[in-house]
Amino acid sequence: MHYELLANYLAPTYGNIYQYNLGANGLVGLDVQQWTDDLKRAVRHYLMHELPADVKPRLLEQYPDLPTDSDEAALDALIEATEPWSLAFAVRKAAVAAVPTLDGLVGDVDDMRAMGELSENISFWLDRHASEAQLEELAELTGHPEIDLHVPSYKPRPEGYHFIYTKPRDVLDAWQQVAGSSVSDLTDQEWDLVVKALRLKRHVRSSVILRSYRELNAKRRTFNGVRYKVAHRCTWSQVPRRYGDSRTLYQSDRTYKMEGLYRELLEKLGEEAGAERVVAWLKDRTSARHASGASS
Repeated sequence: MHYELLANYLAPTYGNIYQYNLGANGLVGLDVQQWTDDLKRAVRHYLMHELPADVKPRLLEQYPDLPTDSDEAALDALIEATEPWSLAFAVRKAAVAAVPTLDGLVGDVDDMRAMGELSENISFWLDRHASEAQLEELAELTGHPEIDLHVPSYKPRPEGYHFIYTKPRDVLDAWQQVAGSSVSDLTDQEWDLVVKALRLKRHVRSSVILRSYRELNAKRRTFNGVRYKVAHRCTWSQVPRRYGDSRTLYQSDRTYKMEGLYRELLEKLGEEAGAERVVAWLKDRTSARHASGASS
């Protein structure tokens, strides 16, 4: 229950937010706990003032159609658009997604009941942090069978890999093989500098959309893939799968050159303390031999 932030906050006053109402005969009823004015006020207070700062954006990005004027307007709309139990569940998923590493999520869990919750949390975490290629490789390494959702058009996605038959430690060991780091990878400190310099908003038709954490994670993986190729002087096809599809890496690198993203980052980070490795890499990607957009 460690990540049930909203449910735990409400429990002393409102009981189990997930529990169905019980009839006089003790049988489960058909209606879940509904909103009341008091419950709305309590939830609004928690979301506005108690929800950890690193969890809030991961909650809001689950609902892309919310107002973008302010967090207050977005959270008010969120309360109106959800039921209490579904909002509590979304907060739990956001809290899990906010954990930086799978190692930090798995920890040292021995209790069997906690293990069951952990397996579900692992799926939530992978949904936010893993690419589809990484999930497929992870499933292969753990010998995990694809879960058949009995949908004719079913295609493997994170929610299709629950890993409920695999020990969390085994999933963690496999993940470290799939997503292990290289000395050429950007450190967290270097990535923080890059994020500050990136265009954090992108234009879609007439709207300006804030880049999600998932999108930023994907860009970090791409950058690391390009850096791996440069550092190891290998071909695109020799770049490890954990960095994504080699053709996608090639095309992304070419696009970043042609659209001037590398040059823009270089101009912003050129004198930044701690960005020396990044600057050296950016100078390579913007050198005369790459000016035409050729990706090598």
